Amino acid sequence: MAILLTFFLALFTGSHAYNAFFKWSNPFQTNNGPPPGFEAACSAEATFQAKQYTVSDLDGAWLAPVQEFLARHTYPGDWEGPGAGDDNNNNNHNVVVAVEYADVPEAVKTWVEEQYEGWTAEQAAGASMKKWHLFGVFEKPVGEQATARFVLPGRDTAVTVAEVEEQATREGQDREKVLVFAPAAIYEILPLWVAKGSGCENDLLDLTKYDADAKEGGVVAWPIERTAPNEKSKDPNISLKIRAYVTRETEEAKAARKMFEHMYKTIRRQTRKQEKEERRKKKKELARDEL
Repeated sequence: MAILLTFFLALFTGSHAYNAFFKWSNPFQTNNGPPPGFEAACSAEATFQAKQYTVSDLDGAWLAPVQEFLARHTYPGDWEGPGAGDDNNNNNHNVVVAVEYADVPEAVKTWVEEQYEGWTAEQAAGASMKKWHLFGVFEKPVGEQATARFVLPGRDTAVTVAEVEEQATREGQDREKVLVFAPAAIYEILPLWVAKGSGCENDLLDLTKYDADAKEGGVVAWPIERTAPNEKSKDPNISLKIRAYVTRETEEAKAARKMFEHMYKTIRRQTRKQEKEERRKKKKELARDEL
């Protein structure tokens, strides 16, 4: 009965509550196991190092470029999603995360680069950015007077480190770049961060299988551990552990679901029969009144 009730509630409300503007929340059980009614057909996890800043705390080399980047689209939100504190008119109060581009998984780099495919540098620097341009790639500033520079990911860009060879390797270029994004943006592509080396890489790379709610053969993911910056010591370093599951419905949940589906169909059939009978009665009464 408990499984049946869980399934009933999940069908009508989802396995978790939704923010009206943000569909992502933790789909896992309290022990970070697979969602209720499901087991793991495969799991994967990885930990990443990053830096987290309030925009107003960025130094002069980064402040203006990041402000311009954030101004191009609605701020997606912090780790809890969009909230009352988000301010697109004054994005100094908003939070951003920065990850060394060399540490970003190839699957994530590829996805980010695909979002800018076909764009010119002028378009990318303009104000009309698509929804998915929530991840910005910046070249690190070099020299005391330099500032960070937004670049098109995947393109050969000028690296201003002293006399770098013209045919620099991608790895060398990546060491001069940083991936910048609002925390909430990462939820759209969490499985890509942990796909490599897993036993289910193809499933995790297929974002059509990824959703906020678990389903048979689907993918769910969440940051199960996250540290915060040390505001007292002004240390922006954080770590983020992401876990993903390819989910499979348990036999118990499957039986409960089938039972509920049968009950639902029976109720709907009875309801339609009753509605049909009521319409027949009304039609008969109208015909009698006309006599």
